[in-house]
Amino acid sequence: MRIEKIMRRRVVTVHPTTSIGDALKLLRGNRIRHLPVVDQERLVGIISDRDLRDALPSTLLAHDDDHTVLQKPVADIMQRQVITAHPLDFIEDAAVQIYEHKVGSLPVVEGNRLVGIITESDLFNSLIELFGVNKPSSHIEVEVDDRVGMLAEVSQVMREAQVNVCSVVVFPGDQPGRKNLVFRVQTIDPRPVMELLRSKGFAVVAPGEGGGALSRNARLIYSADYTRYYFHDEHPFNQRRLLLTYDLMSAYGLINDADILPPRLATDEELALIHDPRYIQFVRQQGESDTELPLAAGYGIGTEDVPFFPQMHEAAALIVGGTLQAVDAVMNGQAEHAFNPAGGLHHAFRGRASGFCIYNDCSVAIAYLRQHWDARILYIDTDAHHGDGVQWAFYDDPNVLTVSLHETGKYLFPGTGSLTERGEGSGYGYSVNIPLEAFTEDQSFLDIYHELIPKLARGFKPDVIVTQNGCDAHTYDPLTHLSCSMRIYQEIPRLAHRLAHEWCQGRWIAVGGGGYDIWRVVPRAWTLLWSEMTDQPLADGPLPEAWRSRWQPLSELELPTRLFDDPFPPIPRRAEITEKNRITLERALMYAPIETDS
Repeated sequence: MRIEKIMRRRVVTVHPTTSIGDALKLLRGNRIRHLPVVDQERLVGIISDRDLRDALPSTLLAHDDDHTVLQKPVADIMQRQVITAHPLDFIEDAAVQIYEHKVGSLPVVEGNRLVGIITESDLFNSLIELFGVNKPSSHIEVEVDDRVGMLAEVSQVMREAQVNVCSVVVFPGDQPGRKNLVFRVQTIDPRPVMELLRSKGFAVVAPGEGGGALSRNARLIYSADYTRYYFHDEHPFNQRRLLLTYDLMSAYGLINDADILPPRLATDEELALIHDPRYIQFVRQQGESDTELPLAAGYGIGTEDVPFFPQMHEAAALIVGGTLQAVDAVMNGQAEHAFNPAGGLHHAFRGRASGFCIYNDCSVAIAYLRQHWDARILYIDTDAHHGDGVQWAFYDDPNVLTVSLHETGKYLFPGTGSLTERGEGSGYGYSVNIPLEAFTEDQSFLDIYHELIPKLARGFKPDVIVTQNGCDAHTYDPLTHLSCSMRIYQEIPRLAHRLAHEWCQGRWIAVGGGGYDIWRVVPRAWTLLWSEMTDQPLADGPLPEAWRSRWQPLSELELPTRLFDDPFPPIPRRAEITEKNRITLERALMYAPIETDS
């Protein structure tokens, strides 16, 4: 691949006379690290963010000459001996130049004229493309003799298995005279290919017998940057809950660096799998504006539920990208399970924000699974609020079974999710709703969950399970009226985990969701989910004291002292509520795609 294929052609540049202050503004405003210095289209130098930092006085002290430094021209600090590339150079040559000279970018010059720039990130992204890691595929690694013709022999087996090969990488083996061939193949289940290879006498070294080349069986998609999805201090949707959760997981010793995958930004094309491009563009424009734009209300933005905030597109796209990162990790065989606690924004619609949700990461992930893997998806939503955005997105699709256990919409947002919402057309029966009575307690919730979900999985036979794990059904939650305890947040992921292994070769993607008691409920609930996902079961006991002492000074509420709740007083109408929920389940099962006894 040549540089002209990947270089950035729209280059932000400065003139030698541009002031250091203006150059600094350009770097920050465009979020870049290098500025070529151009005079009459001719490259005469380059400055980096490091050059500018070195030129400026310490930010810790006040200096009389601060203003003077900022007014100096960049010609005073620019690097004049610039290492460049040509558009027709190969990208591996550019990589060598960047590596050997320890620079972060290469201006691309043709005929002494600047025509582009290539950065470390561009090369890294190209490497991912060349390896095929960005394509929906599975990883198969074969160890062979280091002799002519081995690649052709293994490729012949791939042809016999009728799988498309995305990429092949060859590297020396651990033993003398051996080499490893790493294939990326377009199949959701690589096991038949692996079996055929073994039957032909080839040594398949990855994935292992467990179904994945894993150091652990799960990945946590996490970054503190998720907290940029921030409305205001008084808004009930507070992403500080993610920091509390991550810290509690760490305090229990449940995570290490190898478990973490950072999120990425979802592209506009990925968002458009569900969202109207005009809506995406509006969200971006609103996030760049200091005032509410005229069409905001029509897009559901600028409301009490969804106020606008700076860079709202980027913040929301990062959450969607995090869920897509989880999908890729599971479907490409990097992990059996993946959890994006920032996800679960299930209320957003095609062209409208709703219920604290700007983009619907659940719907985008399901559409992504359908597009790239043609997978059958069982979506299980246990948020106290009905998963309306996801339901309506796939209301006529028989390959997506949406299941929502939620508080009845008689009194609670969004007011939908009744028994009669069953899908339409070929998707009739593939939307299953269980509107629970207000004040439903643990036993009634779990009785319905344990009876409903296995029947649906057995009848639908999914390729992958996606769970939305809102934890606002807890009795402490300030926005809902259910009366459950921490007990259900151990049982909900436990059953999903078992069914994923029973029906989907372990493929389970979990996201967060609602949860507005960020101090007492969310951290414990999602820590229980992660402990189940990683086969590190937690028993009841005191919460780690280090966690409590770190966060108690910041909380107006008394933090819990134990992982599980002490028993709550019984609800006076328990028998009546339980009976109503039982009748609701029976009516829901009448139309659901369950396997009946013959």
